[in-house]
Amino acid sequence: CIHATPDIVRFETARAVAAAEGKLRVVASMRLYGQTRPEEVAAMCDGALAAGSAGVSLLGYDVTSDSLLQALKAWAKSRNK
Repeated sequence: CIHATPDIVRFETARAVAAAEGKLRVVASMRLYGQTRPEEVAAMCDGALAAGSAGVSLLGYDVTSDSLLQALKAWAKSRNK
């Protein structure tokens, strides 16, 4: 499932984790293009992890903007402190 907003990411990830019942790891996939705003990137990633996702997958294809990539870079750096 490709999630669209931070609230949807957290909600749908929690549902998927609950459905998996600990039998497999869930990785949330989110779009990194289109209507996604740079200020949403960290909230989407953090929401997925907080809801129990084992990781995040960001789909960008060749249409990801530089501002979205910079937001992803800033989030990644903030996690490695």
